[in-house]
Amino acid sequence: MYRILTQCGAQVRTSLEGIDYFVAEGGRAIRTIIDILNELDQTRDEERLMLVHIAANSEEGDHCLMYALSDSIHPQFAHPCQHQHNSVCVSCEQLKDATFSIQKLVECTNIVGENEKLNDMSFKIKQSIQSINNLKRHIVRCKNQDKAKSKLFETICQDEVFLVSDWSMKYLPRKYREDQSDWFAKRGLPWHITMAFRKSDEVIESLGFVHIFQIQIAQDSLTTAAIIIDVINCIQTMKGSDLSFHLWSDNAGCYKSSE
Repeated sequence: MYRILTQCGAQVRTSLEGIDYFVAEGGRAIRTIIDILNELDQTRDEERLMLVHIAANSEEGDHCLMYALSDSIHPQFAHPCQHQHNSVCVSCEQLKDATFSIQKLVECTNIVGENEKLNDMSFKIKQSIQSINNLKRHIVRCKNQDKAKSKLFETICQDEVFLVSDWSMKYLPRKYREDQSDWFAKRGLPWHITMAFRKSDEVIESLGFVHIFQIQIAQDSLTTAAIIIDVINCIQTMKGSDLSFHLWSDNAGCYKSSE
């Protein structure tokens, strides 16, 4: 037994919860493609690590931040590049070739009496390719948002406060020993997290505010606005009232009264 434990050590595995759905769908798409290849008995090395090197100005079209975020239909949302996109990324091209060849493989496969199964495979392949492309677009948008956030931290004044707000995944209370009557139909508690950033003597200070509700409430614009006002009042009480506030949030409807 000791020899087995020495060779097979115990490992602690954590379960990731509340992952961004672009990342979750992208990872699920890769696994779906691999499962379809295994089902078709195709031994191919199609699983590759996609490394995306994004820069503000790059000769590779997929990696050029300004070019990738520009709208080809509406010129007011486009930024002209001062360089040519003559280079290609080997990894990106291999990914395109791999997904295209897998899609053609499924379309050209003929199994007697398995037309419904092949149609299901073809649909899964198309959805997986779309999820992978959405993941690449999501990476580009995140890179641009991080760049804008870093620029804001560099240019923020000492009388300005930068607030980052978001509704977190509902908190699920747990007991050490919990019977089925306590576990069944359990509902999580909503909580909202706000991080405040302020520059003081060229040093970025941060302060977190957590609002936890004991009952189920609607995560609407009224509740969100009340939380933000409470955060602003707390900061003004501690740091003074002569402060300007900038709010950074995701695209949720509660932050723009469109829910």
